Amino acid sequence: MFAVFTVSISDLVNLLDTANFEPLRIAVLQLIEKLEIHLKTKGVSLNKFNSVPEFESFYINRG
Repeated sequence: MFAVFTVSISDLVNLLDTANFEPLRIAVLQLIEKLEIHLKTKGVSLNKFNSVPEFESFYINRG
């Protein structure tokens, strides 16, 4: 089991370990989640895409 990290962007460098990227991956996912929550509380609507073609379709067909 992995420890839960509460990190900032500047802390990510300290988590870089070429033998084990899992702590860095978890920290990045946590930062993404924190950013999404922050933006949503500020009223920013977010579009999420599961693939490049999905994004391309959205971009081409946006109104």
